[in-house]
Amino acid sequence: MYGWHRKSNEGEWKAVKAKYQFNNEYCKDCHGDKHDSLMQSPHAIINCENCHGPALEHPSNPTKLHIDKSRQQCLRCHSYLPYPTSGRANIRGIDPDKHNPDIECSMCHNPHKPNLGASKGGKR
Repeated sequence: MYGWHRKSNEGEWKAVKAKYQFNNEYCKDCHGDKHDSLMQSPHAIINCENCHGPALEHPSNPTKLHIDKSRQQCLRCHSYLPYPTSGRANIRGIDPDKHNPDIECSMCHNPHKPNLGASKGGKR
């Protein structure tokens, strides 16, 4: 099912190669420790590829996925957005201008174990 599209464009869309695995189970076999701790946290609803990038050809190429440790990556969800119908108000938000504005979030917080709060060095 391709939905709304130009009939002449179907071939182009059929040729697009998927880049994502779209499920955390793909990661579990090799990264069981991280997967298990993540599944017991509020981040369990987030697909691994949201932070680690597309994994369709992983582990062969690239052997290690890029990890976006930028502050902007975390602020995509953790900037306070009080939209009551979107569910965003239920996510713990921060004021990025006041909460440690000059450092990356992972320097203090471990995204694989967010229930532990701040952790020295953000060790993963």
